Amino acid sequence: MAETQQSRLVYHRISFQDISVNGSSDTVCLVARTLTDARVFGSRNVWRLQLAMDYVRRDGLWITECAVATLWN
Repeated sequence: MAETQQSRLVYHRISFQDISVNGSSDTVCLVARTLTDARVFGSRNVWRLQLAMDYVRRDGLWITECAVATLWN
């Protein structure tokens, strides 16, 4: 990602607040709520980020199908 290489996004600390995993033997959804201390385009803050990631098992490997980051309250 060019933003991190050019120091526009600098992550200082990530603290996991909640993690849940739901699914079956071949599909899994992982949701993690974090407090992320980061500098974004020069402005530093603690961001409440929720990361939702969908995985599918193919040929014995877990492959990420989708990853979405949003803010949470």
